[in-house]
Amino acid sequence: MKAAKRFAVRPGLAAVAMLAVLAAAYVAAWRLPQPGATHQLASADVVADTTTVPVSSPVAPASPPDPEPAPCPSHRLVFEPLNRSEQPVSLHHYVGTVGGQPVTVLLDWPTDLSSIGGTFYRHRGGPTYGLSLAPGTSPGKRPATLVLQVSDPASAGGRNDWHLTGWPGAVLRGTWHDTTGARPVLLRESYAGAVRADMQLLKLVGGRPYRTEYGDGACRWGSYKYAYLQFRGPWPVAPELRRTLGPPLAEVRRRVRAAFNDSRDEERLLTGFLLNDFNLLSYHVARYSTFITDEHGDDWVEFYLFDLATGRQLTVASQLRPGYEPRLNRLIKQHLLHDDQFDFVNKDHRTSWIWQDSTRQAASLTAPPETDPQNEGDPSGLSLAGSGLKVEYSGGAIFDLTSQDYLEFGRSSYTVEIPYRELRPLVRPGTPLARMLRARGIW
Repeated sequence: MKAAKRFAVRPGLAAVAMLAVLAAAYVAAWRLPQPGATHQLASADVVADTTTVPVSSPVAPASPPDPEPAPCPSHRLVFEPLNRSEQPVSLHHYVGTVGGQPVTVLLDWPTDLSSIGGTFYRHRGGPTYGLSLAPGTSPGKRPATLVLQVSDPASAGGRNDWHLTGWPGAVLRGTWHDTTGARPVLLRESYAGAVRADMQLLKLVGGRPYRTEYGDGACRWGSYKYAYLQFRGPWPVAPELRRTLGPPLAEVRRRVRAAFNDSRDEERLLTGFLLNDFNLLSYHVARYSTFITDEHGDDWVEFYLFDLATGRQLTVASQLRPGYEPRLNRLIKQHLLHDDQFDFVNKDHRTSWIWQDSTRQAASLTAPPETDPQNEGDPSGLSLAGSGLKVEYSGGAIFDLTSQDYLEFGRSSYTVEIPYRELRPLVRPGTPLARMLRARGIW
């Protein structure tokens, strides 16, 4: 077997190789950048070393600002023409008998006969019933037989309607059909102790322009829809009442202009005529006020009571004995605790009264709700209807609500009615209310 060859470097050649290595190291060290010196990289170095030398992106040119919207044009203040749904509504008063018992019926319908509705009540006691046009009746026509549905607060359902001969005129004849049978209806139009009136509307629009903060930012102008009464002859009306409720059109326009606010959409609508009888007129006014820029606003209801004999505006408190509040609160509490409409609180316990303690015992009831300072009606928050005194509460004012309960109960309003037979001991003698109760056989 041959031995492996061994190579050896002669001493002279090793020295030469060492010198060559030292020389190369010296040259490399001389080429390194010196401290404080600037070193320019070649383009090839930039591409190969992007991690140490970042490359800046080109700056995009700034986009031009959005053009300013054109200024909103001013709008001259004008009273706009009314549409079909805003036509005048005639208020009518009937007295007579239903099933042999004396009653008063309040009906109203617009000039185009598109609807009819109202209420009726028995003079000697009982609830107030609602009346509305039955479905299927052709608007604008006077049918040979008019069917009005009856809304009975105590009804458990089933048939409940009036069948009248023709459209209401000077006389109403027909039959009331319900689950107990049929009763005759015989009524005549009368304005003894009542007023004959039409409900009119005005709508003022215009003023300074505003651009809305929602949607497409459209230009808007304020508006004010205002309902008022216009008394018809030949029935006499107390001069003070005519000045307050039924002044000439020029005076109504002046009032609307004075109350107009061009930053708001506002409405003042006469609703819920509760009593037009025995020289007392009682009704509700629904008020709405909304900022046109952001649609935030408020709404409330006002209660009005007038003595038709003198034309003076009254308050419910002025018709009651001094110190009536504790006794009235006890009556209200009894109805809150026992009326069927509040079974969801008292029996099902889906929520609780704000004035109950932890053992579900009734503590002292809070007084009737205070009205808003901007309210122009009765400050007591009370109103008179044909069948009794009404107190209206919001759910948030009487229920102890969680945030979830508020969605179900807090947004609704609840009406408690004290029948006149229960209220009579609280009524002050000699007042218009006392005279009405005496004429109806309740006093």
